[in-house]
Amino acid sequence: RRKEELKAAAEQPTTHRSDALVIDEKINNIEYKLAKCCNPIKGDDIFGFVTISSGITIHRSDCPNAARLKENYPYRVMEARWRGNADGAFRSTIAVTGADMPGLANQITEIVTREMKLNIRGLNFSSRGDGTMYGTISVEVPSAAVVDMLIHAIMRIRGVQRAYRVNN
Repeated sequence: RRKEELKAAAEQPTTHRSDALVIDEKINNIEYKLAKCCNPIKGDDIFGFVTISSGITIHRSDCPNAARLKENYPYRVMEARWRGNADGAFRSTIAVTGADMPGLANQITEIVTREMKLNIRGLNFSSRGDGTMYGTISVEVPSAAVVDMLIHAIMRIRGVQRAYRVNN
């Protein structure tokens, strides 16, 4: 029955544009999913998109995919904002792929803790056996801008091939 209600809502124009979906840190409090295409995290400028089968997906407003959704399906777009102070510390996870070389994980943690002065909440790196290393690092950050700065700092490390924030 819930899917039928969502499908009906998705096919109807949004009439209450002043109503905003307020996103809390606790994902189970409301039925929504964070869009994998743009990985929105607390502090990002976001909007909700009513889908036919999945409920509501939350997108970053500056994502190129999000711009396409707004243009092609404006009647399914709803205002969304993060609950509370977006400047408070929140957790973000960054995935890193690079050359499997000694000290690479140490260099990444040095940037996080010493250069950026951030708290590491989780760290997991492993070798794939083909000369590449893959890992994730969870950190506490004060804002979305700091996540972007951290990713750029990690990308400057010799041997790092890719760094991006994962959906969280």
